[in-house]
Amino acid sequence: MTRNSRTFAFLPVVSVLLASAFASDRKDGVLPAPRLVAPVPGAERPRDEAPSAPIARGELVRYGRDVRPILSDKCFQCHGQDASKRAAGLRLDREDDATAAREHGAAIVPGSPESSLVWQRLTTADVDRRMPPAEANKPALTTRELDVLERWIAQGAIYEPHWAFAPPTKEEPPVVVDAAWPITPIDVFVLARLEAEAVAPSPDADRATLARRAFLDVTGLPPTPAELDAFLADERPDAYERLVERLLHDEPYVSRYAERMTTPWLDQARYADTSGIHTDAGRQMWAWRDWVLHAFRDGMSFDRFLTEQLAGDLLPGASRDQIVASGFNRNHVTTDEGGAIAEEYLVEYAVDRVATTGSVFLGLTLGCARCHDHKFDPISQADFYGLIAFFNSIDEPGLYSQLPDPNRAFEPFIEVPTPDQERALADLTARRDGLQRELDEAAPEEAVERVSFVNAVRAASGVHMEPAQVVGATSVGGATLTVRDDGSVFASGANPDQDEHELTLRTEATDLRLLQLEVLPDPELPNGRVGRAFNGNGVLSRLEVVATSVVDPTRTVTVPLTWAWADFEQENGDFAVVNVLRPGASDGWAVDAHNRTDGRLAWFLAQEPFGFEGGTELRVRLVYRSVYAQHTFGRVRVGVGRIDPAAFDVLPVAASTWHLVGPFPADSGQLAYDTAFGPEAETALDRGKNFGFGNQSWRPGAEWRDDRLNGNQQGGPKGS
Repeated sequence: MTRNSRTFAFLPVVSVLLASAFASDRKDGVLPAPRLVAPVPGAERPRDEAPSAPIARGELVRYGRDVRPILSDKCFQCHGQDASKRAAGLRLDREDDATAAREHGAAIVPGSPESSLVWQRLTTADVDRRMPPAEANKPALTTRELDVLERWIAQGAIYEPHWAFAPPTKEEPPVVVDAAWPITPIDVFVLARLEAEAVAPSPDADRATLARRAFLDVTGLPPTPAELDAFLADERPDAYERLVERLLHDEPYVSRYAERMTTPWLDQARYADTSGIHTDAGRQMWAWRDWVLHAFRDGMSFDRFLTEQLAGDLLPGASRDQIVASGFNRNHVTTDEGGAIAEEYLVEYAVDRVATTGSVFLGLTLGCARCHDHKFDPISQADFYGLIAFFNSIDEPGLYSQLPDPNRAFEPFIEVPTPDQERALADLTARRDGLQRELDEAAPEEAVERVSFVNAVRAASGVHMEPAQVVGATSVGGATLTVRDDGSVFASGANPDQDEHELTLRTEATDLRLLQLEVLPDPELPNGRVGRAFNGNGVLSRLEVVATSVVDPTRTVTVPLTWAWADFEQENGDFAVVNVLRPGASDGWAVDAHNRTDGRLAWFLAQEPFGFEGGTELRVRLVYRSVYAQHTFGRVRVGVGRIDPAAFDVLPVAASTWHLVGPFPADSGQLAYDTAFGPEAETALDRGKNFGFGNQSWRPGAEWRDDRLNGNQQGGPKGS
């Protein structure tokens, strides 16, 4: 991944497996010289036979290898996956259907070809009944094909699933005639096939040819004249083995080997240095490409190689390299075309990830199942959209802005420092941490001064909490609210996705202006936190207060709240406490309890004093309407108090989160500054408004703060 985007890739599974097998079959650390083969003169095939190896008598006929190709070519057109073209209600691609009892017998009777209707119809002399029929435009089965089917049925007609859904099994080497020829177990399999084809192994090639082949196989490049001369001058009996060892373990050959092996993986992973659609602008994906190169160069295990590319960013405590590796899923083409619909392309990007995963890791074409059940693979439309759910969670724009910057990386992206930058950053971090520790050490006099300051502020502000008793608590969603001895209210039982808790308090105090909300941790709540969500977090959407006179219940007023402050607000979005003052807000005040174990405190200031002579009943309604289900507070305590109006001038400003919109396309930073794109004229924050150019709507600027200098972090001089 680069400073501006994420990226990832794939190498043929066969190449990796063969490389592993090649490395694992060494004898005493030495690789054997490659063998060559040549046909035996005079050996000819029967003219009606398919160009594939005959199956030796006694050998088990395999459905996937031997039978399915025949049925797929000659039978599945009418008796396969496509229900709209299926004849006689017969499917031969599924064992249960093929062996099921029918009116005149089963199509396939395992162990008995002569009892199988399929065999009878394939071999009948009656041309009107013989399969495949003339209208199918399929040639009759060859002698070899009939022999394969007859032997398969006689051996029990054993079906096999698609290889992508079957775990690999270790095959025992077959028996060969020339037992002295093989050097490694792989040679035994090769020789068995050669003997079945009546082909004899060729003699070893000359040393120059062997060296050239080794170089081309491992590095993709031929040897230089000097490299070839050095090998030919090496007269040691293990000179070839030494050459291969150097190619596999020494530089520059190890890096060249990685480059050669990586090339087909990059193709499968749709790696490119441009975006592919519309202007085909340049983009930086090389950090992921380098990750793949290093994986091959350093001999990363195959399971880790696949896992980190598919889901490296989801691994617990994912490293930067693992996050870069997951860029495999971000190699798809992107668009910045003005008339495109962002939501449409978000779907296209997710579909691309599903299709690529299917073709690369499963050997299946999943794209057809986007619109209908797959006719030729065991994939349903429901399977496809079950998979797409895994790949439709990236926070990316569907329509990217048009910035002709070849060094650009497409959001979301991470910054990847160079090794030198890493070392410099580590040094600066260590120095900063040391200075911070010095700053954090309290001076002896600080504790005394702190107490004095708090007492002075309290006296100057006139803040005084008044007694208030909880006399009732109800839940709209059916939660059980219990009033505890300390005045807190505990929620248990039902926990709907959204809820409202109403707490009723009585107080004799008047001239009240403050409402205090304590959100308390409790061992009975998830993870001992403050919220009822599975992770212990909570989000308060709105706070409403209604005051009623105890003496005259007809006197009821809604208490408008105009200021809010909290000791902590979650920082990864728009979760400021002032959101609870805004009607219809769904973001609310989130408290980050999935990361913190302590309680929370919030103060709210009423616009006017409230409280009736003779007593007041306060109905405090806590509204939970967050998009995050079940994020209610589990234990709260509400208090009321007075405050001297003179203290209003020293209260902190109640500010919402910064919001950003953009970047907007422009050919230069100055042009971006001079152009009015729309947000400049806005007097209110309309979060649903789109300013054009794709998905240009207001979004929380979590990285912007009031206590520091903020610049346009997308690279231009202008921010809104």
